[in-house]
Formats: sequence, structure tokens, C-alpha cells
Amino acid sequence: MLRVQPPRHLLAPRLSAVLASVISLVTAAVLLAVGVQTASPASATTTYLCTGYVACAQAGYTHHGYKKAGSKMWWRMYSGHNCTNYVAYMMVKSGASSERPWTGSGNAYNWGVQLSDITDSTPRVGAVAWYKANGGWAGSSGHVAYVEQVVSATEIIVSEDNWGGDFDYRVVEKGTSGWPDGFIHVNDTPLTVDTAPTVTATPAVGQKITVDPGTYTPAADEVSIQWYAAGKKIEGATSASYKPTTEQWKKRLSVRVTAKASGFARTVTDTDKTVAVRKGTLAVKNQPVVSGTAQVDGTLTTTTGTYSPAVSDKTIHWYADGTLIKGETSKKLAVTPELVDTKITAKVTATTEAYKAEKTLTTSTANVAPGVIRLGKDYTLSGTSSVGDKLAIGEGVVEWPTDATVTYQWLRGGTASGARASTSSDGSGASNDSLSYLLGAKDVGKTMGVRITIARAGYTTRTVDLAATSIVTTTPVLDLTATPKVTTRTVKVAGTKKTKTVVKRKVIVRVGVTAYGRRTVNGRVRVTLTQPDGEQQVSTVRLVDGKLRLPVTDLPRGKQTVQVDYLGTTVVTAGSARTTVRVPAS
Repeated sequence: MLRVQPPRHLLAPRLSAVLASVISLVTAAVLLAVGVQTASPASATTTYLCTGYVACAQAGYTHHGYKKAGSKMWWRMYSGHNCTNYVAYMMVKSGASSERPWTGSGNAYNWGVQLSDITDSTPRVGAVAWYKANGGWAGSSGHVAYVEQVVSATEIIVSEDNWGGDFDYRVVEKGTSGWPDGFIHVNDTPLTVDTAPTVTATPAVGQKITVDPGTYTPAADEVSIQWYAAGKKIEGATSASYKPTTEQWKKRLSVRVTAKASGFARTVTDTDKTVAVRKGTLAVKNQPVVSGTAQVDGTLTTTTGTYSPAVSDKTIHWYADGTLIKGETSKKLAVTPELVDTKITAKVTATTEAYKAEKTLTTSTANVAPGVIRLGKDYTLSGTSSVGDKLAIGEGVVEWPTDATVTYQWLRGGTASGARASTSSDGSGASNDSLSYLLGAKDVGKTMGVRITIARAGYTTRTVDLAATSIVTTTPVLDLTATPKVTTRTVKVAGTKKTKTVVKRKVIVRVGVTAYGRRTVNGRVRVTLTQPDGEQQVSTVRLVDGKLRLPVTDLPRGKQTVQVDYLGTTVVTAGSARTTVRVPAS
């Protein structure tokens, strides 16, 4: 049989079986009036470890001070060598009341009867080993002893005193007539608490905390745990670790640790109360995310995220470059012009009972882009590109934004003309409202146009360039003169001595072409001279510095018609002039 070693004061070697038998024979000869009536050696198996205060002390077994205290009556038992007085002394010494816990007979056989509610068959250190009358080696008064050690479930070591006998230690094995009829648990010896159980962490809702169950002598075979909140048991909270719930918020926790070891009374220790359970920390399972177009007139949308545990409320605030956008607390944000070039974020605040508010900031968007100006109707440019005429703008419609500003800049050859009616000597230029333009001298030969600028803060400025379909032209002015010239001379007639008079008639055609807005006019001129008989002479001549001189010869006398046609250029339009001239006979 495997046996656990006794405590230090029980470490003296056991007496030999022969010595034990001799002691048994001597003990059996003694009849105790009140105490133990011993059984015969043939029917009881026991091993005495020591007998007598001195011998036991020398062998390392303590009498617990009874050598001196035995002169006093304990629980109103007879003093001196007496089993009941000794065990009563040990009960009081262990912390039990000094008053006998029952009335009536104090004989040993009556102990288990009067204390039946705390009597069972389980041996524990500090328990009373109880024998009925004539049980085992007990006499008619029964017997009680003090359990010093529980070696196993079938072997114990007891200390005892005997009426008319002496103090001793002995080993008792189960299955023999010496095994007690029961064990009375008045005040069993608990385990020694070497290190008290503690809870050191600050408790918070949803966060695991752990109790240190402590250490014991002897080491505990089993430790059970029960958590309490505000002094009330938390059902099911029986593990070393525990996560406080919302029900424990603001309450102080404690733990009751029950340590057990074979042969010892269970030891129950309560930890100190913790501080009140604080608010827990929400775990963000899915971060809030902003989606949509970061552009004026666009819409941004944020999710609110998910949390553990699930939360009861979520609030949203929007920020532009970290500055709160006042009044924006919904999932959607309409992007307005004042947000251009800022980065947008959303802050989601999740709350639920007994948890700290969890504030989560989304990733920022790209810089907000300007909005797009939309036209509901296009602008147009109409009019003839001829000096003195007007060009007019057909107004369009700005569909969005409706408060955009529209300005007009007239262009001459692709650059700003800068002309207005009030500053132009010829009255040309833009009207006061800039919606029309009177073409003047400076515009001749240029392509005219207008730049329409539509602007609004927070939007990309939109420009519309409209150009005339042709360059600005001017009308020519023709200055036409036709001068006749007649010359005569006398010549000999060939082969004779006669003479004759030769007459030559011609017209000198002079043409000058000018045009408003042009310093000189170039180009070709067609001159048609129609004689009286209808015959025509036609010549096409290029102007030189806006002028030409053309003699038309071999003309008959009479009225001649001169038609001059200026053929025009891309800038100066075609023009004509007509005159008649009379060519004399001589």
C-alpha cells in the first residue's frame, strides 16, 4: 500500500510490530471507567508510534500542549488522561467554541449521536475519530481520538489520551476492527494558505481577467472558483478567467476560491474586492469606408462599420481637412463648392451601454475636384463680317450652377480687342452689355470672335470661344477719270509726192481705289472701253499702291464708255465705276 509521509512531527519511525503487540497486551489489561475499552489483540490491528508525553516528544510527535492543558476540564469533560477531555481540548484549540455543542452525556459514544449532522465516514485532518460503545477496542463508554494525518482513504494516524492510561500516537487501517465508526467534523484542519488568491487586473466589461488561486500546504488536489459581483454569485462563472458583462458594470468583483486536498477540510478564501468594473472597449470588426465621387455636386457615402459586441447607436460627423463640417450627420454628404481642394473624412462614433464610445475615422478621400458648369443652351454668334455691320451674341443658358457669372470678351484675330463704343472714334467696338459688336476700321482683315467666360467659385471655369465665319471685309471706293487725247501729223504717201494727215485718238484712263480701314488697296482692275460702234477693248491691270494709268488707243471719234471693275481681294470687296468720254475728230 502506497502511504503519504506524515508531517514533520509524525516522522519518527514506527515501533516494531513486536513492540506494538506487547503494548497492545498491556493496554488491553486496563479497563477504563470513562474512555476506551480496548479490544483484545486478536481482534484489533493497530501500530503504536509512541506512548507518553515524553516518549512522543522525543520521537517527534507533539502533544499540542495538552501535557499542561490537560489539568483543565474542556467541554466539561474530566481533566487529566481522558480521551474526551483531550479531543475537546483539540477542538477548542483549533478554533471551536469552548462550550460543549450539545447537552447531555459527555461519554464518547454520545458524541457521534449528538453531532450526527456533521458525522460521516470520511477521515480528515482535525476531525474526531469516533467509536461507538464497544466498537473496535472501545469499552462501553465508547472512544474518541484526534485525526493527525490521513495517509490514504484506508489509513490514518491519530493522537489520543486514555482514561487511566496514557497519551499515544497510533496508525489505524481500514478493514480492521480498529477503524472508527465515524468521523465528526467539528472544526477540521484546513489547508494552510501560503499565498492568498488575488485578482490584480482592473476589470472592464468584455475584457478577460484572471484570478490567481493562491498556493497551499499541502498542495491542493482540487481548486474550485466562484466569481461574485457586488457580493452576489455570478451564475456559471466558475473558471479562473472571466469576462465581465454589462450586468457587472460599475460593480466590484470578488472570487471565492475553495481549495481541497485529501484528508483536509476544504479551505475557502475570498479575494479582496476589485475596483468597480469599468466600461469595456468595443472591437472594430469592419472599419467605416467612404465611397463616391469627391467632386463638387457629387455625393459621398460612408458605411458605419461593425463592432463587437453589436452597438446600440452610431453617429456620423464629416470633416474637411480635419475641420468639422457643421450640420452634416447623415451617411451621405453632398459635396458643395466650398469643399474644393479639401480631403474629406467621416468619423463614426459607436456607443452601447457599459462600453466606451469608439470613434473611428475613415481614410480620407482625394482632394475634392471642382464642379462642372453645364449649359442648357449653347451660345451663338451671328452677323455679317463687313465693316460697319454688327456681330451679335445669341445668349445661351447656364443650366448649373444657376448663379454662375458670365462675361464676354470680344476677340480680334484671336486676341482681345479691348474696343468699346465709348472709346472708339468711329463708334465701333462692343456694346455696353458686350452682347454685340460694331465692326470698325481696326477689325478689317481680321477674324472676329468672342470669348464667353462662365465662372463660379468651386467650379472649373468654362470658356466658350465663338468665331465669325469669315474675316472682316471693307468696301472699295473707285476714283475714275478718262481723258481723251488726239494727235495729228502729216506723212508722205509712199511712192508719190503726195502727203496725208494721220490722226491718232486715245483715252487715258486713271483709276484710284481706296477702302475704309486699308492704307492701300491692291488687286486687279478690269478696264472695258466700249466704242460708239459697240466694239470693246478690255484690259486687266494690277493696281500699284492703289492706282493705275491705262492708255486705250486707236479709238474712233465719238462718245466712248469706260467701265472699271475692281475685282476685289479677301479683304476688300469688288467694286466698279463707269464714265463716258467724247473723243473729238481732231
